[in-house]
Amino acid sequence: MKQVEGRKAIVCMSDGVDSTSKMKFSDIAPLAEKSDASVYFLELNTEDATRQGLLKPKTDPGYVNFSPSQIDRYYAEHDPDSLQRFRPRETLSPETIREINAGLYKLSRRELRTIGERTGGRVYPVKSLKDLTGVYKQVGDELRSQYSIGYYPSNRARDGGWRSIRVETRARGATVRARSGYWAK
Repeated sequence: MKQVEGRKAIVCMSDGVDSTSKMKFSDIAPLAEKSDASVYFLELNTEDATRQGLLKPKTDPGYVNFSPSQIDRYYAEHDPDSLQRFRPRETLSPETIREINAGLYKLSRRELRTIGERTGGRVYPVKSLKDLTGVYKQVGDELRSQYSIGYYPSNRARDGGWRSIRVETRARGATVRARSGYWAK
């Protein structure tokens, strides 16, 4: 992205639930923040469909299961010392499956909103694929109505730390959506 001149934006359609990535959110978030691109997520709601697939018998063609990395993510976030994380996934009770599924979606929603907010982007919930035309229009309208501002920070140290910023307006009815900070590099 550094070779691209001008304003940069990334539009990603996803439910946000990671299943097989080699990198963790804590590795990816700073990369997105340092890219100088605003990240927009079109957040598909697949939670119910996933839960239904998880609760089907293993012999059903619609059966799905948690990946090992999903189990690790869930327990790392909710109960790091639990021995449940080492049980075969096929032996989890329906209640535990529901709990893990809900926890993974809650975690993913928080992470998408964090990246959106910290990059000056946004999350657009998408209930069905029919909503995409309107959502793409909203993203396009937002990208066409942005302004770029700059300032000179009082802390000029380039120590790689995160610097929080807040942008306000006095204009009535105006909405300010800006990154919440930047990395001092």
